[in-house]
Amino acid sequence: MGELANFPLFVPKPPLAVTVTSWNQLNSLNTKVSEITIPSNSLNDASLTVPDLIRFRRLKRIVIGNESLMYVKELRLIGLSELESVE
Repeated sequence: MGELANFPLFVPKPPLAVTVTSWNQLNSLNTKVSEITIPSNSLNDASLTVPDLIRFRRLKRIVIGNESLMYVKELRLIGLSELESVE
């Protein structure tokens, strides 16, 4: 960012494509992300069985790796009108 970091009106943009490996990371994401990747063997917390991704209104793509979300019974994607693919 160099000199722009010192500029008072400069606000870094959130990344549009992110990889998350924990529920804390997912919960702290900016709502403007367009792509979420969950790598293999991730987000396997037995306490969360119905995650709701509705807050990510600009989400276009979600990629879920093998052996991930093992305890999830339902993944809520309702209302994500920009969603193009779930892999």
